[in-house]
Amino acid sequence: MKKNCLLLYLLLLIPVLLNTGCENSTEPETKSKTTISLDKQQIVFSQSLAAERVIILNRGNGELTWSVQSSPAWLVVSKTGGVIATADTLLLTVNTTGLEYGDYEGTLTLSSSGGAATISLSFAYYAPVIQLSSDVIYFSRDYYTASIILENTGGSVLTWSLSTLPAWLNVNKTGNSLFYSNVDYITFTVNFFNIIYGDYEQEIEIQSNGGNALVTIHLYYEQVVEVYPGSGAARIALGAPLRDIKQIYGSPPQWSYTETPDHLYYHKIEYPERGLTFYFIPQSSSILIPSFPVESIYMVEPYDGLLETNLGIKSSRAELINAHGAPDEDNQTGNYITYNEGITFYFNENSRVQAILVFNPH
Repeated sequence: MKKNCLLLYLLLLIPVLLNTGCENSTEPETKSKTTISLDKQQIVFSQSLAAERVIILNRGNGELTWSVQSSPAWLVVSKTGGVIATADTLLLTVNTTGLEYGDYEGTLTLSSSGGAATISLSFAYYAPVIQLSSDVIYFSRDYYTASIILENTGGSVLTWSLSTLPAWLNVNKTGNSLFYSNVDYITFTVNFFNIIYGDYEQEIEIQSNGGNALVTIHLYYEQVVEVYPGSGAARIALGAPLRDIKQIYGSPPQWSYTETPDHLYYHKIEYPERGLTFYFIPQSSSILIPSFPVESIYMVEPYDGLLETNLGIKSSRAELINAHGAPDEDNQTGNYITYNEGITFYFNENSRVQAILVFNPH
């Protein structure tokens, strides 16, 4: 009986001893080491890419301590060091201050508690160069606005400015700064308020840190006969569609309409720089459609087209009546006269023509 009890006791004791032995033999866990890693190994800077972001990654567990060990003199690094758990970001920027033009190479090296990491860097730095799409522009009374393209075909930043312009020439911009391959559209427009008839040639100098350039402007400006009562004016016939006007004068800078109680729309477009307003036959649509026909043409200064009698804006009342005869309507209150052939003259306080309206008499 005693032997049986002892055997049973030993059998129960064996698992306990085995478990105890296993627990004592288990080794404690160790955390894996930190390792530095970068999301880029190479950066090629250019005139249009002078800055780039780099992500520092901690591939292990625990905190990673890092610092910039070395970098090229022409590179600005947003941080010189830090401690990260997972990731951090650096901004690398090229500093061209005092830098001579040429090709540059270098290496950014980071040291850390998780090893070292490097990025190969290169940078091509060239002088700006000015280039124009055209250096000659020809203007006339009908072709009075034109643009040239100015481009920086070199490197760095091109800074340009225009020389003094004549009073009869307007421009949309007089200077700017352009990065490599960027362009400016310089638009010249003749100001007919500030010019007399004649043949003009003007050189405009464009100065820049990438060289200077000359643009030669030619303008032949003459007064012509192009006002015809009941027929048209300014090279546009009554009844001509909107598209014909836009082909000659471009898109109108001003457009409006008036709606009547019976929902008819009287459209008009204006070209103030030419002194022209075009009225259209009333339509049922508030949208100005290219096929809408012209009903009448209204002209003010600086428009200077002449009638076949060589009269026009600034002519006197007496000159008109002497050339065209007695008007069919002489409105002293409104200070205008009308001829039923399709033309009305409006006068200023000095009895000189300040506006002309050509209309369809039918």
